[in-house]
Amino acid sequence: MTHKNSFLDALPHFPELSTPTKILFDAVRNDSIQQVIKAIEDGADIKAFEPFIILPDGKIEGGLDILQTACSPAPGRRVPLEVVAILLDAGADPNQVHPYMGGGALHRIVEFLPSNGDEVATLLIQGGAVPTIELISEALMAELAWVNKATSEHAIPLVETLWNLIPDEERALLDPNLPTQIIGNSLFNNQALLRAKWVLSKLPDIDLDLSEIENKKGINRNISKKLN
Repeated sequence: MTHKNSFLDALPHFPELSTPTKILFDAVRNDSIQQVIKAIEDGADIKAFEPFIILPDGKIEGGLDILQTACSPAPGRRVPLEVVAILLDAGADPNQVHPYMGGGALHRIVEFLPSNGDEVATLLIQGGAVPTIELISEALMAELAWVNKATSEHAIPLVETLWNLIPDEERALLDPNLPTQIIGNSLFNNQALLRAKWVLSKLPDIDLDLSEIENKKGINRNISKKLN
């Protein structure tokens, strides 16, 4: 218990939430549009961070602002676009940075991969969120994106959306070695090459020949057929 308390003390401390703000966080988690609207009307702090807590199993919970909370569903689940739009209209800052994990609402989309992440990312960017090339790299490198077919299907349209909305000058900063980094960070050579091939197919500005790497990795013929 002492260890947990010491760890909790090391985290950023936030002021106690007002009653309307507590109601707002609960309403966002429950996708209750009417309660979200009422809590805002009652004076909820739209930019407040929820205090950190450590659960009995040792996991950290909380510490997000209200917009990041809305953008952090269970992986594969949908983010309610109506709630995000209401929060943005009420003055929620899509670029407000998490004081412990870093990043803002767009980073939470990349981290949690909701099923409609591409739509949420578009809405956030329309609301002022700034997509960066680092964010795309994180999306491509995130292990969660490749855990299974379902989550990778959610990651692909999100990365494409971010790529299409990012400024041209930001695109030019993408590391051309990203596909080889993906290979280097994977224990499964065949899967890593599939990922790298996908990156090259979606991000044509990267000019990299993987044939030499492919030969060194000894990719079997069945995988090679899938790549072509």
